[in-house]
Amino acid sequence: MSSRSRLLKEIKEAARDAEPTIRLAPDGENLLRWSATLAGPEETPFETGTFVVRFSLPESYPLAPPRAAFETKIFHPNVHWKTGEICLDILKDAWSPAWTLHSVCRAVLALLCNPEPDSPLNCDAGNMLRARDDIAYWSTARVYTRREAGGSATAGTAWPPIRPDREMADGERGETFTSAGRRRALPGTSDASPDPRTRTGCPGEDSTNGDARAREDANASDKIKTAAGGADGASGSGAARAVFDRPDGDSHVRTRETDATADFAEPDPRAAAAAAAAARFESSRLARDAAGAG
Repeated sequence: MSSRSRLLKEIKEAARDAEPTIRLAPDGENLLRWSATLAGPEETPFETGTFVVRFSLPESYPLAPPRAAFETKIFHPNVHWKTGEICLDILKDAWSPAWTLHSVCRAVLALLCNPEPDSPLNCDAGNMLRARDDIAYWSTARVYTRREAGGSATAGTAWPPIRPDREMADGERGETFTSAGRRRALPGTSDASPDPRTRTGCPGEDSTNGDARAREDANASDKIKTAAGGADGASGSGAARAVFDRPDGDSHVRTRETDATADFAEPDPRAAAAAAAAARFESSRLARDAAGAG
């Protein structure tokens, strides 16, 4: 069968096909250029989206596979973000003349339902799925489906289904999988001080400037007055109030939970920084007033 007769047969089959998810037709009178309009599969982040795929056929078709690429931008590990190239084995070495353009469209829809992150063309999407961060992948894909493919915000499936095979085992949950573990992994932090805001030095900071800043913050921290709420008469109270003065005379009260067995409430480093900034502002204001009076 010649390439032209095969393509004419596929045109008739595409015209008879009543499947609503695939609309396939040649581009005008050029039988070597085809376009397919695919409806995003349900229960995927591409649901309610409409995607256009362009086919370019060689003269030797169907002995050689067609070239296919998404014209609509889509966030998928097996689709190149810029060119729309599709990583699908039947478009390469697994091609058979028994495949038709309509069956290729079915395979593309199956790929949207079952991505293969181990052979990605979009490394960002592939890394999300390899890390089993399905929520990040779904939310990103949904954003681009709505923006590029006309997807609806009221899709039936908003989040990925819960699958036991996608959950991490207890042994796989390392320290860096928690926010506290990621803070401890930052350079310059220690186990005793996991919060990077409590570090005394910064990379590249001059030691003289660091000492001056430490003294300034220490002087400012004297303005912080902590009082354990009900500590004198009530046992087990874990509330503490940190109070510091603002330059406008108003006071800011911050209530936080502390260990009920602690002897004192640990100062909040953000309160110390705010008090230091207030002290610097007041000093500069007094200096300007003195210069104006002179």
